Amino acid sequence: AKTQVDYIAEDVIKRFFSLDNSRALGLQTWLLPLLLVQPELRMQRVFYAAEVISLTAGLFLFFCQGLARFEPGMTDLSFISAVLASFGCILIITSIIMVLCVAVFNSVKNPSPTATVIGAAQPLGICFFWFVTASHFVYIAFS
Repeated sequence: AKTQVDYIAEDVIKRFFSLDNSRALGLQTWLLPLLLVQPELRMQRVFYAAEVISLTAGLFLFFCQGLARFEPGMTDLSFISAVLASFGCILIITSIIMVLCVAVFNSVKNPSPTATVIGAAQPLGICFFWFVTASHFVYIAFS
């Protein structure tokens, strides 16, 4: 028996492989090429992407935590820099937690197209977007 999530995933897959560009798919299209990978290798690729995102986010967090320092007598520019670095730290920690949730969810599911679309492509796309946004905040705080 198909659920509503199965129908949503089927619609996303049809739109991804269709030539009709009238309805945009969004962030999930960054990782929908996973559907072209053999089913037995899909989750391996999902875990690899999750590991790369979380490892890089952890390195950015190590770099960013030194910038997020509030001290007495700060100038306005250093205060803004610390606020941006703090916001970048929060986004990085959130994206690491989301990647962990994606990996845990996909470790107990079979690699069906529904699990690939709803359980991997959409949330990892959002995690990657948040990580890129956080890296921009860290870069601005550093400069």
